[in-house]
Amino acid sequence: MANKIKDTDYLAISARIKAMETGLLTRERMEQVLEARSDEEAVKILQECGYPELDARSPEAMDAALSAAREATLSDVLDGAPDPRYIDVFKLKYDYHNAKAILKAEAMDTDPGHMLMDMGRVPAAVLKEAVLTGRLEELLIQDGDFASLCAACASLSTLEEWQAQYGERGAYDYPALLRRCFDRVLNLLPSMGAVDDHQVPAVQQACMLLYQVTGRDSFALQRPALLDAFQALIRQDPLHPALHGAVLGLLYGAQTGWKREIDAAIRGYLQGTRGMLVQSAPFLQGLFYTARDLLLVDPGFLSNIDRLLCALEDDDFTRLLPELRLAFSYFVPTETDRRARRAAALHGGTGDILRHGAVGPAAYTRAEALDAWAAARLDTFAAIEEGGER
Repeated sequence: MANKIKDTDYLAISARIKAMETGLLTRERMEQVLEARSDEEAVKILQECGYPELDARSPEAMDAALSAAREATLSDVLDGAPDPRYIDVFKLKYDYHNAKAILKAEAMDTDPGHMLMDMGRVPAAVLKEAVLTGRLEELLIQDGDFASLCAACASLSTLEEWQAQYGERGAYDYPALLRRCFDRVLNLLPSMGAVDDHQVPAVQQACMLLYQVTGRDSFALQRPALLDAFQALIRQDPLHPALHGAVLGLLYGAQTGWKREIDAAIRGYLQGTRGMLVQSAPFLQGLFYTARDLLLVDPGFLSNIDRLLCALEDDDFTRLLPELRLAFSYFVPTETDRRARRAAALHGGTGDILRHGAVGPAAYTRAEALDAWAAARLDTFAAIEEGGER
């Protein structure tokens, strides 16, 4: 079970980052750099903002200097981070950029040196040696971080598709590597139920990726194991509601019989305790992320949600409204309009209720003047209140 994050855990690092932000380029400084009359003048302005010494005549040296500054910043932040894994997340993209660059260069019989970025968790030279000596699979086996393995899965999936599309056959069997990585992620998946709000989108994306991979003919045999892992995940307690909804949506995509489980879960969230009620919107957000077609193809599903929402107290509905809007943001405007017309029809309304005339210039001018008047009045009240306090 993941440890619950407390705000106080990050007081020191938040203060440190706020202090570091004072050295960021401001809009005015950026405009000065863009308007500089020479490279030397631009470099001088950047150095005044804390940038390292840069030589515009040597792009390679500039890249190296900027990389060193970036690495120093990450190292500085790492020292104050309660959990260093959150900092490693920012390094993962460099590991898998390097891995892809090395693999593609190997397939094209070229040197990847100019494409490598030594800013990941694994030094670029170590990663290159591992790939060229056939030890890439060994790195995958040693990697026990869920986010890292998901990134590897995404990269290997892209390479496997690229290899199949262009008929390329390099030194690596990408489908075998992807299968190995897939198995590693699958073993870790059931333990991810208690992730926090910051981590849940990554786990949702991982679940979607695994589902898409098993949709290919070459990986169809892995689909039953994936569905078993999904079922093990939704039995976890605690379980993040957004992840609960996303996984149920994928299970429904594989087997429509899971619709009954989805209906029961929605009733449980909306008719349960106040704590459960608060979690209903994230649940719908996760569900619509993976199975928004439920509202598009099932006429009864919208009616069920409408009935449950109508049973809420006004205060409870108002509290849920911002999250509900986010949950429905996965639908494109035409889908939203279609669902809105159906919802209006449930209460005797027609499609005309959704039609709003364009705002004319006169109405816009009046509204703008009213807004300015209200702002001036508020400033006056603030000044009076401040004078009274004195």
